[in-house]
Amino acid sequence: MKERIAIICAGLLAFACLVYCPFCASVDAQSDKILPKDRGRAKTMLADMRDAVKKNYYDPKFHGVDLEERYQTFKERLEKAETLGDSYRTIAAFMSGLDDSHTFFIPPRRSYRTEYGYRMQMVGDACYITEIRPETDAAAKIHVGDQVVSLDGYGVNRKDLAIRLLPE
Repeated sequence: MKERIAIICAGLLAFACLVYCPFCASVDAQSDKILPKDRGRAKTMLADMRDAVKKNYYDPKFHGVDLEERYQTFKERLEKAETLGDSYRTIAAFMSGLDDSHTFFIPPRRSYRTEYGYRMQMVGDACYITEIRPETDAAAKIHVGDQVVSLDGYGVNRKDLAIRLLPE
């Protein structure tokens, strides 16, 4: 059973990386605003994830989650996503609702790297600021040791660390 789940996850990852790789390159680098075609691709990714879970998930009751209702909720959130990162976090949050360590979303790599001016790290069940680059916007607003409780409205916890909500 675990092999089947691992194969499903690997298949979803490969599918997302191969089919949606152009997704990374079509962001307006200056504003990071999501483009209409990218929002459409994000919706397709979300639908593909829902369909793959429906077809291959080992628990037909999805751990008590109403998959269709959850899909509609997160599809609406995609409509409000302002950036590519927002859309990826939305898809990842949709998948994390199954509360299954074998089923998750890994977004395709981007063609650029964003520097936030700070680093975070989980300590126990809490997330803290561990480094701040001097002379950045972050240096004026946060301090080493500050606890991070959410990012863009999503809670920060150890479970979700695997879906890369935290900046690198």
